[in-house]
Amino acid sequence: MLRNIPVIEDAVDGNGFLDVMHGHDGVIRTVQIVLWSEGRAYPSLAFETYRLWFGAERSIVRMRSEGMIESIGFQARNGESVQLPTGLHGEVRPYFTERAASR
Repeated sequence: MLRNIPVIEDAVDGNGFLDVMHGHDGVIRTVQIVLWSEGRAYPSLAFETYRLWFGAERSIVRMRSEGMIESIGFQARNGESVQLPTGLHGEVRPYFTERAASR
């Protein structure tokens, strides 16, 4: 994993990763929302932006007993709890609409 230089890392409120994984046919079916690396959970840039918009101090990653990721979430500034269930490796399956020639 390539990280920011320390001066940038220390100056920001959030830190997220960018990653795109597609199937053998080039179709994106899952999006990595949390990544487990070097004994630590890293949220995606999209999720970090969402967390910061809600004013939450930190992300909360729930793990299954066998060490796999169960969900990622946060406690919003207004007290609301947000939890996003994930696959075993921190991925989600977004809803994609059908292809339309008009788009």
